[in-house]
Amino acid sequence: MTKISDFKTIIRQIILNANVALDAIVLGKMRALLTSLGIIFGVASVIAMVAIGAGAKYEILAQMKLLGVNNIIIKPVVEQEEGEALTGTAQDQIKERRWSPGITLADAKSIQEDLANDRL
Repeated sequence: MTKISDFKTIIRQIILNANVALDAIVLGKMRALLTSLGIIFGVASVIAMVAIGAGAKYEILAQMKLLGVNNIIIKPVVEQEEGEALTGTAQDQIKERRWSPGITLADAKSIQEDLANDRL
């Protein structure tokens, strides 16, 4: 007998709580509307941020794949300054410290030898 009376008490309590909640929603329509909008916009912003993060991750990985494993990027120690090419003597060029923007054939052969000798 006590189990049935406990069950009835629980049902009455649930119905009472539901009635109180509905009365609060009806009496505070603006508050309920603003609360609902806050929840909707909050969830939407979290979903948007997760999607933007995933898209950025995908874009970075795609750009890294373009570089490839077999490519080597070589950057000069001192950046070359823009300007006209020098036409003076070799000493003038040494004084100006003009650097080549790329590697030469001798550099490529040296790298190939280093790879062959496992010196890297």
